[in-house]
Amino acid sequence: MSVSVYPRIDGRITLVQEQRFRLTTGGGQSFLLTLAHDAPLDADGLCHFLATGARVRVAYQGEPGLASGIAHTVEPA
Repeated sequence: MSVSVYPRIDGRITLVQEQRFRLTTGGGQSFLLTLAHDAPLDADGLCHFLATGARVRVAYQGEPGLASGIAHTVEPA
């Protein structure tokens, strides 16, 4: 399955704990996601986005906030 078919959300990473992170949109909505094991980014990359406050775009599968919320890509927006 191509990543391009996954829903996408934009925002800033506001919390990182190992492979899990919280993404907060410009409108204040928060999404809890787990980084996919095959994502082209690791926890250090998430921490970099957190430290810099960069806006990111996340392609995800499942329901954010539940165990099924899996982030397949996290990239600058």
